[in-house]
Amino acid sequence: MNISERVEFKDLKMKAISKMMDNPKKLVNGLITIGYDFSEERDHCCLIVGKPRGNSEIMIINEFYDEEADILFRKLIGDKND
Repeated sequence: MNISERVEFKDLKMKAISKMMDNPKKLVNGLITIGYDFSEERDHCCLIVGKPRGNSEIMIINEFYDEEADILFRKLIGDKND
């Protein structure tokens, strides 16, 4: 990629980000929240998936524990060690 292509890509990226910030609801069909709690050794793990309901409430829609929680967490954050 040459320098003018990089500048064009950067401008396009900034326009897309600006458009998303103007009205993010148009670009998102849904939202989930992920919470996690791991011990130091990662032998006791908990990963909880929740869905916002209203302004201050979160409805838990799924829970994962121990090895399954650790594997899912690594996938979500993009850990290439798995």
